[in-house]
Amino acid sequence: MIIGNQWPKKSVGRKMIFKVPIIRSGQTLEQARDILFSQKDIETINYFYVVDEEKKLLGIFSIKEIYHLPKETKVEKIMEKAVIKINPETDQEQAAYLAIKNNIKSVPIIDKNNVLLGILPSDQILKIIYKETQKDILQLGGISRAEINLEEDFSLSKISFLKSVLKSFTHRIPWLLLGLIGGLLIAKIIGFFTTSLEKNILLAAFIPLIVYISGAAGTQIQTLIIRELALSPKLLFKKYFLKQLVTTVLVAIVCGFLLSLITFVIYQKISLGIILGISIFFAISSAIFSGLIIPYIFNKIKIDPAIASGPLGTIIQDTLSVVIYFSVANFLL
Repeated sequence: MIIGNQWPKKSVGRKMIFKVPIIRSGQTLEQARDILFSQKDIETINYFYVVDEEKKLLGIFSIKEIYHLPKETKVEKIMEKAVIKINPETDQEQAAYLAIKNNIKSVPIIDKNNVLLGILPSDQILKIIYKETQKDILQLGGISRAEINLEEDFSLSKISFLKSVLKSFTHRIPWLLLGLIGGLLIAKIIGFFTTSLEKNILLAAFIPLIVYISGAAGTQIQTLIIRELALSPKLLFKKYFLKQLVTTVLVAIVCGFLLSLITFVIYQKISLGIILGISIFFAISSAIFSGLIIPYIFNKIKIDPAIASGPLGTIIQDTLSVVIYFSVANFLL
């Protein structure tokens, strides 16, 4: 008997069963009935599988035929020769959808010589469809963690509810604590630039603006990449990165120019307008790291980017924005 574990992890070879009704092409329906009742270890009785002396698959017919047709009928006269069949390396999802599409209860699995190895039974087909549908639903929501259990998360029982809350808490709190530490770091960084603030106290008024605009740009990029990763697991990252980089730089140029112009009109200070324009340009441009690179890395290492990227990306982007802003101010003042 072929060991199922020798096949790839997501292949149908891992799910196939071997004890199925098999009959030779020259036999009759009466003999098929005898086989059915004499073999007590048969695992499924949807179809008979017709093979030759070398166990090569010739066709199939429904179990119902042994009750509807004369018992002396030869099986080769009623078998379906155009059989939907797959090899053991076939992906489970592909095989399950193939069965659903063709409205068949099980799918025979053959080797490269057309020798019948086993079948993918109906119960496994339904399990595969269920799991893949569950995964697709989670991905459409931007969730890629395979260990999330829908039944547990949506159960109304008190124990499951508490367990779900605890799991959600333990997933989220480490990243938020990291953000808390990052906030303290930003406060420390601002303290290093007290000299610049003393020279021009107006600079302090624009810290929230610089942080917000760059953070908003990072959030936009982050939302887009998480959606793309959910809908397109085989995303061509280099091409996507280049597209987002060019777009982000264009956004940074427009925002920097407008901020410089508006600041000059309102405050009549050319130096302030230049500082803000340059700062916002580099701050928004840096959002490509916190918004795109971080979620992609988390996805690669199998950490849910929808949970982890937000807090970590925000604190990194806020820190970068503050450092950029005050570095530009120190250089130009």
